[in-house]
Amino acid sequence: MKVILLKDVAKIGRRGTIVEVQGGYAQNKLLPNKMAKPATKENIKQIEHESEVKSSSQAKAAEDFKKMLAELEQSPLTLSAKTNKEGHLFEALKAEVVAKAIATHTGFQIEARAIHADAPLKSVGQHRLTLAHGGAKGVITITITEQ
Repeated sequence: MKVILLKDVAKIGRRGTIVEVQGGYAQNKLLPNKMAKPATKENIKQIEHESEVKSSSQAKAAEDFKKMLAELEQSPLTLSAKTNKEGHLFEALKAEVVAKAIATHTGFQIEARAIHADAPLKSVGQHRLTLAHGGAKGVITITITEQ
């Protein structure tokens, strides 16, 4: 019996795929537990439409991410923080602060977990950060100044 998986099922397949399973397994396990639905023409069209919408939204997000990287390359991000006499920050600059500053500067929302630094941001100066969004990656340079 052909079914469309609504959830990831171990050893069967991933969500949104059409798989062939034994009729009893589909009737007794997958369908009652809402893990799958029958692969009718209407359901197949619906899944194809959803995957097209998802891929187009992912493409738009990747395009927006690239625009944001280009914008940050044209006008680099500058943050200020409290420092001691040697120019070291009292507290390391967190990814959440950088994400909020990027959102304010460019209007593009990025998650804090998508920002990676080679070393903790604990000193004044320029720092390189790697940003990842979806399948795209980019490197930006931010400048930290004394407050």
